[in-house]
Amino acid sequence: MTISRRCCVLQLSDLHGGPWLGLYNPDTTLWRSGVEADDETGVVTMLDPEPYTPTPTAMQRWLWQCYQEDLVEAMVIADGDPLAVTLGGDLAHGDKYSDGIMDSNKANQLEIAMRAMAPLYELDNLHAVYVILGTEAHNWGEGALELEVAARMRSEHPSVVTEPHHHAGVHIGDVWLDIAHHGASKGIRSWTSGNQMRYYTRSLMQNRVNRWKRPPNVVTRGHYHSWWRELVTVEPDWHCWSVLLPAYCGITPHARKSTRSEQWQTCGAALIEVVDNGVREVHRLGGAEREIDLVERVYPFGKGWGTNA
Repeated sequence: MTISRRCCVLQLSDLHGGPWLGLYNPDTTLWRSGVEADDETGVVTMLDPEPYTPTPTAMQRWLWQCYQEDLVEAMVIADGDPLAVTLGGDLAHGDKYSDGIMDSNKANQLEIAMRAMAPLYELDNLHAVYVILGTEAHNWGEGALELEVAARMRSEHPSVVTEPHHHAGVHIGDVWLDIAHHGASKGIRSWTSGNQMRYYTRSLMQNRVNRWKRPPNVVTRGHYHSWWRELVTVEPDWHCWSVLLPAYCGITPHARKSTRSEQWQTCGAALIEVVDNGVREVHRLGGAEREIDLVERVYPFGKGWGTNA
């Protein structure tokens, strides 16, 4: 009797903890200092740091609920089998783009990112967490923030392998996953949606075949805050899943610019199901029903103008 070997890899990206529109664990405790000025003498005294817990915004509450739902769905699909997690970069927002930042203190930004990651370490049968370094604008340069977060989470959870990588090849038997932050978008036209990620994946596969190297079974990228999933084929018979991950982050001023005024907001993750020596399925966690229309409606003559209502 042959016993199948099964495991899963949960893939998330672009948590962007830090702004009021980023992923935020409501149980996070931050620290703030203040000053006190004497009205008579004008002497300014530094006050000792005090703990405080910011109240999350409506967007943060929605993102946190979606995040928790996705982790529950991941555990249901994994069903107790070995699990690994990849975080595809931009765990925090950094301080280069400071509009809407909850707290500019770097220690607090680290804490926000770490507390957002904390539920991952409660997943059943978790073996490893791989932290991909993202955009320098969001990690204080040279991946400093993500390196520090990985080191601290490794210290908090020594039984789980926690490693930072620029570009990781995750090998599971004969299956391997190519994971990085930067890659291609899904395209800019609805009628050619997915073409850029498709060409990017096909080129990456062909480059390896040309060098007599085995192409990956899955190519996963982030950065563009949008979802795409497609099975790509190159001759003679190589198949690879092309996956673009959305963000757990609302549209900040910088994101609006980077996405060319994207009209839709979504969030979610992917779960790679590996059985024996193949990828059985790439599951989307969080479906299209989560989409939020970002175009704000305005009515210069009132809602009922020009209608029969």
